[in-house]
Amino acid sequence: MLQTVKILGCFAAQVCFFILGAVTLHAATIADVAAKVKSLKQQEKLDYLAKGARDEGEWVYYGTLPIDEFLPLAKVFNARYRALALQHYFSPRQGVLNRTLTEARAGRHAVDVIQVDLSYGYQYDERKFSAAVPDLRTRSF
Repeated sequence: MLQTVKILGCFAAQVCFFILGAVTLHAATIADVAAKVKSLKQQEKLDYLAKGARDEGEWVYYGTLPIDEFLPLAKVFNARYRALALQHYFSPRQGVLNRTLTEARAGRHAVDVIQVDLSYGYQYDERKFSAAVPDLRTRSF
């Protein structure tokens, strides 16, 4: 149980960090969304991001997390956000990077959350595909 809580905590932190790709119907840029959520309180951030996702009708996750490890997280997510279709793309980190870059070059930004390790994450940052969203829990460290 404790391991599940830790996994969910890590997953939630990644979601807060990378859930900026496509959260509104009018295709706001990552910078627009990041600027908006910085000024909001924690619950307002969640509400704003959830509303954008509801408007899209789905939440798309690309990551290196295998399906058997993703399913417990999907169950928790689906219980909380029943109106959203949860899409999961699994690949090793190079596959996630390639798919994301290919979609970006084509002008299609379908992904909402990208989960990769730091060695690949910097490439998203360099290309302005991600923006940091401060997590209030990090203040305690």
